[in-house]
Amino acid sequence: MSARLLGVYDAIVELIVREYYSKVAERISKFLFIDGRLIRLVSFHKLVFRASGRKMYVRRRVFDEMLCRLRSFDELAEAMERLKAFDLNISCCAYGDPSLASKIKRAQCHWVERGKDFEKHWYFDCPICKNDACKQNVMAGESFVFVDVDLNEPHWLEKLYPKIMEALGPLNICVWFKMSSDRGLHILVPLKSVKTLPERISPYERALLQVAIGNEIRRALCAKLGDRIRVDTSHFLDYNASFRAPFALHYKLLLPSLPLDDENWAMAFSRIKKVRVSPEKIISDPKVHISGVADIVEAWEYQWELTDSTEVVTDLLRKYRDVARKMLIRESITYRRLKHPLEIIELLRKGWALTPAEIKRLKEYFRSIGYDEERIDRIIEKVTKKRKTDITGR
Repeated sequence: MSARLLGVYDAIVELIVREYYSKVAERISKFLFIDGRLIRLVSFHKLVFRASGRKMYVRRRVFDEMLCRLRSFDELAEAMERLKAFDLNISCCAYGDPSLASKIKRAQCHWVERGKDFEKHWYFDCPICKNDACKQNVMAGESFVFVDVDLNEPHWLEKLYPKIMEALGPLNICVWFKMSSDRGLHILVPLKSVKTLPERISPYERALLQVAIGNEIRRALCAKLGDRIRVDTSHFLDYNASFRAPFALHYKLLLPSLPLDDENWAMAFSRIKKVRVSPEKIISDPKVHISGVADIVEAWEYQWELTDSTEVVTDLLRKYRDVARKMLIRESITYRRLKHPLEIIELLRKGWALTPAEIKRLKEYFRSIGYDEERIDRIIEKVTKKRKTDITGR
């Protein structure tokens, strides 16, 4: 994604970095770095002006390969200023090598099987892949499953949050909540809560967990709250799914993604409601808005408790594994209609080794489908000049 697109907040990105991100760098860094080493893929969302259409603004993703080589938050801040983007998104997977993870793409992770009358394609099948480095690249204990919940009305969030917690309680899954905006929640399941996972897993194995746990959470929420909420499942099949980093600012509203717990959630909704203004209002006086959200975050306290999800997640994997695999590898089969019967195709493949009786059989067949004698002779002459190696490639 090019940074050349004209962003709504391009003129104040440096101010945002200086007056906000410099003050919360330490709080965000612990999700990005371990011992000074980057462990996640990093990207941004950006609000840009739309050239046409009813909407004045539209969201665009911003990614650059150099984001895989960050060594400090200072370098991340410099990247924000260069790319004119600040809505920091981080991958659910924690990687030993983020650069290697950036190569997980449809064109790269693609298998094809061709038969006589079919062609099968499938993708992202880590179990049969020979790239062992990629298959062992995910650090399970630092990775997450992520569920994105949106409410149809902003004022519903505070009212429905207790019901959301009530709906998920019986699942006995360790869940952490944080705000997405003034009408959305991000639900994180830390995989360190699943004690039986090995230290390193493949992107495919984390994706299996995403589908299994994500679908169970979605079902519980929809059963309790119905159409008052929307659970976005579009990222469930994305091996490099990402979410807004805790404390990062929303690309449009510049609201911080506050971590929530049993003690602070009501205060979070109240404070966010007070500082929420339109993009036009932010642009007219950015220092006031940025100062206000920085004050909230600098004083923000939260406690994410780690409980044991091992038994529940083991059961969910058993329940969803087959369905999840079919969803993840995206298998498709195309059947080809043969121009001639298989018997005739096999004879044509024999080429110069055709016997007189087989040539006679071919001629009878071509006459039966309406070929004239001149065309039949040309076909036989062309076929009998070919050796078997010319036809089969063996």
